[in-house]
Amino acid sequence: MAEANQAVQLVGAGLILGAFVLLQLGRTAPARPTYLSMNFVGAALLTGEAWRTGQHGFLVLEGVWALASGIALVASVRIRLRGEGGDRRPLRSDRSSPPE
Repeated sequence: MAEANQAVQLVGAGLILGAFVLLQLGRTAPARPTYLSMNFVGAALLTGEAWRTGQHGFLVLEGVWALASGIALVASVRIRLRGEGGDRRPLRSDRSSPPE
């Protein structure tokens, strides 16, 4: 059982850190659904683990992280479904010339 708990924690942390790394490398943007989804799922997994193990400080941190990411994800998807485009700024890998 402890190995399964560790796996859940590592997947959750990996998703959050992966989103951060992608952001730092210019491969995503904060308002993109991929970034928000990775944060939401990772934080939700860690929230569940914190709840299950009674780690209250960690529960508050990850619970708020999941809530904020979830709200932003829903807003981002709604904007895209309405055709407003959301955050369409080019990523570093999309740029053919330096920004003006």
